[in-house]
Amino acid sequence: MAPLTLPSVLVDTQWLANNIGHTHLVILDASAHMPGITRNAQDEWREQCIPGARFFDFNHKFADTTSDLPHMMPSEKIFTEEARQLGINQDSVIVVYDSAGIFSAPRAWWMLTTMGHQYCAVLDGGLPEWLAQRRKTGQGEENTRGGIPIVYGNFTAQIHKENIKNVADISAAINRDNICILDARSKERFNGTAKEPREGLASGHIPSSKNLPFNQLISNGKFRSLDYIGSLLNANINSGQQLYASCGSGITACIIAFAAHLIGIKNIAVYDGSWCEWGDPKHQHPIDTLSTSPLRAPLMLAPIIIHNHASDEYFFEEGCYILEVSNSEKDGQLSIARARLSPGTETRLHRLNKTVERYIIVSGEGEVILGDETNIEPDTQSKTRVSDNDVVIIPENHPQMIRNTGLIDLVFFVVCTPRFIVENYSDC
Repeated sequence: MAPLTLPSVLVDTQWLANNIGHTHLVILDASAHMPGITRNAQDEWREQCIPGARFFDFNHKFADTTSDLPHMMPSEKIFTEEARQLGINQDSVIVVYDSAGIFSAPRAWWMLTTMGHQYCAVLDGGLPEWLAQRRKTGQGEENTRGGIPIVYGNFTAQIHKENIKNVADISAAINRDNICILDARSKERFNGTAKEPREGLASGHIPSSKNLPFNQLISNGKFRSLDYIGSLLNANINSGQQLYASCGSGITACIIAFAAHLIGIKNIAVYDGSWCEWGDPKHQHPIDTLSTSPLRAPLMLAPIIIHNHASDEYFFEEGCYILEVSNSEKDGQLSIARARLSPGTETRLHRLNKTVERYIIVSGEGEVILGDETNIEPDTQSKTRVSDNDVVIIPENHPQMIRNTGLIDLVFFVVCTPRFIVENYSDC
């Protein structure tokens, strides 16, 4: 049989179906569910799985069961033994999936690669995509594969310690310019306006951390395009920064880590204890919320024009901006009342005549209006609804982005090719 080679760390169902009988292939079901959900992932695997899949239990077996934190990375010894029990060899080609599409499979990928396995991929779309393609399924078998006993494997774990961060590492990383702490939880949990799903945890986030809800990287249970993922991650991670991904318990942080790996970002680590550890009141770690955090501006990538009023256009050079915009109208056009580069700093913008290529309107209620050239008549506008967590990308060769932060009432953005400079610029 010809050697089996992964085309990428993200494979589709067609590739898996084409290679499902290969002797070196190991398929792992790494499904898991959030606290409070009355479902048992292993029972579901027993009832239905991709043929030959083995269950990767990172809650009880591939876990440090002596820790009071959920599914912490185990020792090399424990990981080695559990991997061998699943028949994993040094040269196995591993594909991991989950029952949500993309949720817990990247956690298994991160654990396996952190423990030194070199040939591991995630199935894009997971079991839902496999079922949508009407492919054959089987039932999970504890110690056999198709009725044949699983042969004890020979994999030996060798941990890459730089991939794992602990509470001391995070404490030392706060306000460090060379480190980006990126939180995968929802905006509401990050801001401290929603209760944590695990009882007893405080609400809020690690000081100086940023928020990128993991679901923004996914669409219909599959990873978004590399360009889209890149625009989201590069808006948060500066060149040369190391990425520390965090979340509630270390699962969805691995979605950020995997996505970052997909687009070629280096120096990626996961805070294994995540909010389960940091947010535990008994540790008394510093916590920020929406009301206590320094005001952070949304990131905009140049070139962006804030307003096009007849022949006048208002330009911003690249940087971070806070906008205060009125919804006043004149001759059917929108007017900008005030723009600030940082709190308390008034800014005067150049007004130039340029050809409009694209525009976008974002309202505080989450309505997005896209259009071409200078025509903003209501009957030519195409509208689509977005949620508060969505990131809107202007469809141009140079992707532009703005977060729906609630600071914005109604803004008219236009994209032009050249760059222009803002007077009285002040970094934020």
